[in-house]
Amino acid sequence: MLELIKMSQSDFAEYYIEAVKKIAIEYTTSGYIKAENADNYAKSVIDQYLPKGMETEGHYLFNIVNAGEIVGILWYGKTSEAEAFIYDLNINEAYQGKGYGKKAMLLLEKHAKGIGVNKITLHVFGHNKRAIALYDKLGYTAFSLHMAKNI
Repeated sequence: MLELIKMSQSDFAEYYIEAVKKIAIEYTTSGYIKAENADNYAKSVIDQYLPKGMETEGHYLFNIVNAGEIVGILWYGKTSEAEAFIYDLNINEAYQGKGYGKKAMLLLEKHAKGIGVNKITLHVFGHNKRAIALYDKLGYTAFSLHMAKNI
């Protein structure tokens, strides 16, 4: 049975290192930032939203766990009394394509409703077709679209 379990401090420390790498790659891949600046930029993004680390009020950092094994992570936070934003959802590569992302999103909705949230927003890079397909299936719709062209 899939469940969301609050990260421990040591889990968060590992997550932070991996999140910096992942965000740096995403921003570099999207063409938003040059590779040599990506790590520092990624750290500043995370630190902006989590100034007190995992103890930042209104933010929830979970391990996504199936049968005692961590299959991914989920980080979301309240942006207002009734709205939340998904900062990160990542299913470990070995577990992708098995429905864990969808199930985690449904668990997130249940958790969010329990704290008074009635709207969830998120950002997904245009090159992440798998995530876009998942969010489409779950009923998320685009309300803004940023586009770019390298010339």
